[in-house]
Amino acid sequence: MPEDLVTISLGLPELKVTDYRDDGKCHHIWAEKVKAVIWCPHCGARTPPEDILQQRERKVSDLPINGKPVMLHINQRRFRCPNGHRFWERFDTVAFKQRQTRRLQQWLLRQASCCSVSQASRRTGFGYRVIERWWFEYILNYFEVFLTNGTVEGFNTKIKLILRMAFGLPCFEHRKARIIAACCRDP
Repeated sequence: MPEDLVTISLGLPELKVTDYRDDGKCHHIWAEKVKAVIWCPHCGARTPPEDILQQRERKVSDLPINGKPVMLHINQRRFRCPNGHRFWERFDTVAFKQRQTRRLQQWLLRQASCCSVSQASRRTGFGYRVIERWWFEYILNYFEVFLTNGTVEGFNTKIKLILRMAFGLPCFEHRKARIIAACCRDP
């Protein structure tokens, strides 16, 4: 399979495919980051791409292709900036210290959004702790922004209660007025 076709089917523009193998059970794709300007995350200095200290292969799961799992083998480089700071190359498609691409995580969360963590683990084939860690990130977002849908859930509960109490009232306008009166904060 030509490298260009694999790059197109991956849909990851920051990665350049260097090799592809199919072992029958899984697609193995070797890739590296497209050459771009490298900035030091510590001091913001521009780092020459020749200042590579070390390289390692990072294995990352991606969305399945034709029903087979995909394993990306990404060549990750470590640099030294002109000010002496050392840092590993970062990727937009893979979060720091994660073994799955962001789009795979989002797809799995959509697949598992209607069930418990243990059911999601069985359904997707990923471990309980892995899915729990993904959801934990969204739970922690509450403590940064302090926004919840608790108010909306409270209104929904009130509306259901009013509709149960008003069962048999034929007039929609009366039910509507009762709901508005119960949910409005200003009398």
